[in-house]
Amino acid sequence: MDRRRLVKLLDVAATVAVLAIVAGWLMKTPIHANGWARGDLNDYTLNLGHSREVADAHAYPFGFTYPPPSVLLRLGLGSLGFEIGGGLWIAASGLSLVVALGLTLRMLVAFKRPGWGMLGLAALVLVKYPFEFETKYMNCNAMFLALVLASVALLEVRPSLAGWLLSLSIAFKLYSVVILPWLYVTGRKRALLAAVSGSIAWFVALPMFAWGPAAAWEITTSWLQRVAETGTREFPVLFAPYAYLVSLHATALTVWQRVDPGIALDAAFATTRCLQAAWVAAVVGVLLRSRGSTDQWIMLRDASLLLLLPLPLAGQLQPHHAVVLLPAAAMLLQSIVEAAQGRARLALSVAVVAASFVVMEYGPGRPWRGAAMNAVFVLYLAGLALVKGANKSVVADVSPLGTGAGDAVGDARIILKEGDDVRMLGELLLQGGRIMEVRGPDRVG
Repeated sequence: MDRRRLVKLLDVAATVAVLAIVAGWLMKTPIHANGWARGDLNDYTLNLGHSREVADAHAYPFGFTYPPPSVLLRLGLGSLGFEIGGGLWIAASGLSLVVALGLTLRMLVAFKRPGWGMLGLAALVLVKYPFEFETKYMNCNAMFLALVLASVALLEVRPSLAGWLLSLSIAFKLYSVVILPWLYVTGRKRALLAAVSGSIAWFVALPMFAWGPAAAWEITTSWLQRVAETGTREFPVLFAPYAYLVSLHATALTVWQRVDPGIALDAAFATTRCLQAAWVAAVVGVLLRSRGSTDQWIMLRDASLLLLLPLPLAGQLQPHHAVVLLPAAAMLLQSIVEAAQGRARLALSVAVVAASFVVMEYGPGRPWRGAAMNAVFVLYLAGLALVKGANKSVVADVSPLGTGAGDAVGDARIILKEGDDVRMLGELLLQGGRIMEVRGPDRVG
């Protein structure tokens, strides 16, 4: 068996393994429940109950901050009954995970290269800790991730559809609202207009249609109040009994309670705001280095940064929110496999990947779990800043043209690094070569 055929078989086996892992994660919760009659799919059931409370009382309970359109979606599924609504939620979660992974590989141009299946499996394993939480508690982060990645993948070919998908992700969770300024800065006005228009439809028109203007106003103002509460000085103390809180604010409070309990609340609040400001500046600084690029690889890198940005800012951060690290994990792994970024950057990329996996899988539990998770976010930011070096190359697949249709013989893979003479591509064409794919920056050297 030749090497190429072996790699193809391994890719197929890895794909089967991904599907089996996802199915196993998804079915673990309902199988271990005492039958469907138990009515317990963790966060699905919990948030459905909160949504019904919102609809009845026109007010949000403490700690519940999903937007009004998300509440209406949950109410719609709940109206179908537990078996059908819960089953659809499980199916949507699994499909979204697979779609998110597939879109990531597509934007990495990985499907055109041997090893794409193994890359996908390795990326999933690298972030299995948050995904195990996600599927155990039946949250909506995989759906959110799939919507964001679908939006970014379609930006250049279907900008209006991309904007509409982005608005849908914002209706699920507010985290992706940070993408709107990026669309403006990068000049993607059609997608921005579609995203804003869609958000108005989801956040204004839909609640008014479902609840009426007066009730929609009461519910929306109550929701905004609950969202604002997540940034208050006391929120980590009040919310900790309800969730596995790993927010930066909760982590800072844990530290200051051991240093000086008397000033812990004020000191933790101030420390958190300073660290969050530094975090935003660092992420924006990396984003500005590739502003406006239409290269799918760079766009995925930017999307990964934008998905990472809100995590240390979130007052309700929990482990399953980190599923959005999936595309960043795949990018880092691919940069290591291609080894096209120099020895120093390669070594740092390996260190980032290894350290992030070890910290998430084997790092400390409560009360220091938040410190571990936020350290992982810093590692991923460093990794995404480093992989710019891996993209300073052009990869060309060249197939010689034969004398007749379909008789091309063999192929070659050429990497042009920064500083190389791009006339090499022209010489290949003159020699009868055909460039099948070029990936990298618009200009080399």
